[in-house]
Amino acid sequence: MSEGVKALLGRLGSLVPFYAGYTDREKRRESDQALRLVVAARLGSARAALDRRTADCARTSRFDLLDPLDALSRRVGTLADAVRHAPAGYSALFDAATVGAAELDRLYALDLEVREACERLVEEAERLPAAFDGGALEKASGAASEAEAALNRRSEALREVK
Repeated sequence: MSEGVKALLGRLGSLVPFYAGYTDREKRRESDQALRLVVAARLGSARAALDRRTADCARTSRFDLLDPLDALSRRVGTLADAVRHAPAGYSALFDAATVGAAELDRLYALDLEVREACERLVEEAERLPAAFDGGALEKASGAASEAEAALNRRSEALREVK
C-alpha cells in the first residue's frame, strides 16, 4: 500500500468510526457504507438547522428568506439521500487484483473530498445566526454546490473504474 493511501486512510480513520477497515480488503465495503451513513447523518443535522432557521424566519416575518431557505433545505435532504444511496464498494471494485493502487488512491481521496465538502456544508448551515442576511445564505448554498460537485466527481470516478 502506498504512503499516500496510508495517509488518506489515517485521515479518514480519524474522522469516521470503522473507516480504518479500508485497509482490510474484506472490510472495505462495510467501511465505505459506514462513511456514507455518517456523512448522510451529518447532512441531516444541516437540514435540521436550516429548518430551524426557516421556522425562525416565519416567526419573525422574514418572508423573503423562506423560499431560499426551504430550497436549500431540500437540496441538503436530496444530497443526504444521494450520499446514503451512492454506489458502494463491492468485492469486484475493491479487489486489489481488479483495481490498481492508483485507482484506489483516487477513490479514497474522493471519499475524503465528499466527506470534507459535506462537513463544510454542515458547518455553514449550523453557523447561520438567527438574524442572518442573504449573504450568509449564499455562502451555505455555495457549500452545498461544492458538496454536490464532490459527490458527482466520486460517482464519475466509480463509473470509470467499472
